[in-house]
Amino acid sequence: MLARVSFFLFILFFFSSLGAKELSLSQLYREGKYRQALALACERDYPSCLNRSFLWEELGEFDSAEEALRECYRNTKHKEILYYLGRLFYLNSQPQEAIKFLKQSLASQSNNLWSWVYLGLAYQDLHSYKKALSSYRGALRIFPSQVIALVKSGECYYHLGQYKKAIRMFRKARSYDASLTVIYKFLGKSFEKVGNYAASFYYFSQALRFFPGEKEIFHSLSRLRALLGPQYFYEQKKAKLRRYQQTQVYAAPVYRKGWQPQIRVRLAKKVASCEFKSAANFKIEDAEKKIFTGRAKTNYRLVFKAKNKLDIEELEHGSYEKKTTLILPLTMEGTRPDNTFLIFRLYIDQDKFWFYPQPLLTRGELKLVLSGNKMALINYLGLEEYIYGVLSSEMSYHWPQEALKAQAVAVRTKALFIRNINKNKEFDVDSGSSVQVYKGIKGENDKIRRAVDETKGEVLVYKDKLFDVFFSSNCGGCTQEFALSSYPYYKYSLVIDSNKMRNITLTPYELDRWLRYGADVFCRKGGASFRWVRSYSALEVEKKIASLCKNIGRLVALQIKKRDLCGRVKEIIIKGEEKSIVISGEQLRRLLGLRSSFFKIEMKKRGGKLLEFIFLGAGFGHGIGMCQYGARGMAEEGNNYREILSHYYKKTKIKKLY
Repeated sequence: MLARVSFFLFILFFFSSLGAKELSLSQLYREGKYRQALALACERDYPSCLNRSFLWEELGEFDSAEEALRECYRNTKHKEILYYLGRLFYLNSQPQEAIKFLKQSLASQSNNLWSWVYLGLAYQDLHSYKKALSSYRGALRIFPSQVIALVKSGECYYHLGQYKKAIRMFRKARSYDASLTVIYKFLGKSFEKVGNYAASFYYFSQALRFFPGEKEIFHSLSRLRALLGPQYFYEQKKAKLRRYQQTQVYAAPVYRKGWQPQIRVRLAKKVASCEFKSAANFKIEDAEKKIFTGRAKTNYRLVFKAKNKLDIEELEHGSYEKKTTLILPLTMEGTRPDNTFLIFRLYIDQDKFWFYPQPLLTRGELKLVLSGNKMALINYLGLEEYIYGVLSSEMSYHWPQEALKAQAVAVRTKALFIRNINKNKEFDVDSGSSVQVYKGIKGENDKIRRAVDETKGEVLVYKDKLFDVFFSSNCGGCTQEFALSSYPYYKYSLVIDSNKMRNITLTPYELDRWLRYGADVFCRKGGASFRWVRSYSALEVEKKIASLCKNIGRLVALQIKKRDLCGRVKEIIIKGEEKSIVISGEQLRRLLGLRSSFFKIEMKKRGGKLLEFIFLGAGFGHGIGMCQYGARGMAEEGNNYREILSHYYKKTKIKKLY
């Protein structure tokens, strides 16, 4: 009996020690102490060998990483090691070796998605575009929305001169992930090759937003402008005016559930001109009490002039004719309570990949005020009506009602919290994604309005004060810790987006699998916002970094210095030949246009020289607070909106204000 107890205690001690060891390895890895972590990844088992290989790779020592994998294969004969060897040889610019191991991997595991992807990349390195395409087709059979396979297939078709097929692949990739900036240049080039200069001009114009100042794009646009000719652009301008005239403006349902607070939404700042129409007759009153009366469903344009003057023009016989001059600030309001204003080509989130000038239909009054040497457009409307518009912009009405209700409470809380901060300004909230997106009533329907009405006046509070709410599109599987400056004693805790996983300890091997294959979490249905991949040439990254710091010399490496408990990058070292700098993961995210700071980096080299960076990432947004796709997943599993909110916003309560 004593022997059995002793054996049981030994087993318990062994496994608890193993757990502590893994925890220490994970901690050292998160802190960027890769050499110290190597000392703990000394076992000969499969996970330890892979951890060693990944740690050597983080240090840029590919030969040692390869040896760790070969040792692992000798000891375990694990077939997946063949894939890891093939991947490593690709990153070390040995495509022939990569192909040999990746083919062996696929012979034993034909459904290994990433073996197909890296096999395609290796063939593409050798300019064997047909073989590369065959490999990418293998990846797409397993995962049809694998965007790197779609983009690389498009590149192969382009190099083979099959431009129509290239266009099809790039467009398909764009349909899954419109933030892939490289596809806009390729679409511009491909459409020019097939003689569709108008489409080519459009996509090169889009590319210029992501690559400002790039000479190649400027030259392409100049060439296309000459090919299209001035008559084309004149006709485009006339067609735009016809569209404006034909676009319908209509009255909107009025909020009828009693009193609601008012909110001031800055729709746009530094506007030079503004084109609009009203559902009902309207009046404009300027700073000197001068009144202009406008007609319903008629196109008007407001044009900013010198100092604080503004011309009002009416569209007549295909062109705008001046009617009067007014003095800023001025107020516009309709003659009916259900009136709406339709504003054309509103520039919201101009620096974001999803931006395009779009019409916005909104309730309430409009106010125009000076903004620098131009004007700002501010919308005065009821808070609940504002929430209708935000909810339809932030979530799809196809999603479960309980997810919509959770989002409605979060939106209301955020709006009132920001309104309290900005009470001495001319506006309360912006319409862009810096706070929460407002696109007017375009996406409203009965389901959206019902979610808002059923939570009327409900907000989140912490210690009976309005809470500083954050939410993002997709957390990738877990949210990040975040200390609030507005609440010195409150800290957003890490929330695992699952009811099956209680904790998470990520070693290098586990993080790779987490990012590459995902997990059974609430937000897993997020598509390209759940898991994503980006590929950049070293030159592209070097140019971007030069805009941040010009004197680091040639780029040598990007090395992650610190991760949070979940694996998000907190700090990263940019190593240059002259010096190194440390920036945050969020800074690098914004610099390169990544979807989140939750990623790992693969560096491709040849003879010590950097060639390419591959980012494997998870989630979309900052990952603080409520995960919108996670809220959807929770609702689909039967959770109500109160349970969803308590899952993401620990220690908060719902309070009804009105």
